[in-house]
Amino acid sequence: MAEEQIEQIPLSDWTDQDLLTNELAESLLEKEIEQEETTLASLGEAEAAPVRRRIAAMRSAQESARARRSK
Repeated sequence: MAEEQIEQIPLSDWTDQDLLTNELAESLLEKEIEQEETTLASLGEAEAAPVRRRIAAMRSAQESARARRSK
């Protein structure tokens, strides 16, 4: 069975959508980090490792965003 071909339109589909500002993205990221830290406090050692990695990745993204904004 052949896959159906989808016609691509020559315009981006995100142009008219609201995009996050850097400041809003940072704010949402900070809230997510706080939630994950609250979750981390209630976990045992074995369950905490993936949450710690997630928090570290989010902090790295947050620092990168701040660095871009300060340029």
